[in-house]
Amino acid sequence: MQSKHDVKMDEAALLYAYGELPQSEEKAFLEHLKTCSVCQNTIKATNLLNAALPQIKAPESLDTVPYAKPKKSWFSLPRFNFNLRLLTPLGAAAVITVMAIGFYQTAAIYSARNQAAAESSIDAIYDSLYTLEDETEDLISYIDNL
Repeated sequence: MQSKHDVKMDEAALLYAYGELPQSEEKAFLEHLKTCSVCQNTIKATNLLNAALPQIKAPESLDTVPYAKPKKSWFSLPRFNFNLRLLTPLGAAAVITVMAIGFYQTAAIYSARNQAAAESSIDAIYDSLYTLEDETEDLISYIDNL
């Protein structure tokens, strides 16, 4: 297990390999580097890795990365942002609304005012049927008398 001093020197070796070690620490690190094979190997491995991999400049910030909008073709259909999870609550709301309207209409049928109107309407229908029956009998008897 490495001590804190060794970990600090390993960090310094990486900073030195990438050219980011402060000048105030560089003189002390170079003296340490003459005798430490671990730090020498860290610098060699970092140099080999840098030589093997191409250097790519990182973007300055994530906001500067341009967004490429996909091209629309002439046969593409418009996309709708529809969430299927909304169907269940919307379906339940529709069913509750239909049931509420049905209960309201059913309750209106059984009110006393509507029952009286329905009874008078039924009586009027029966009266007209009896009148029609009388008219039909009169026509039949007229035809029989011809």
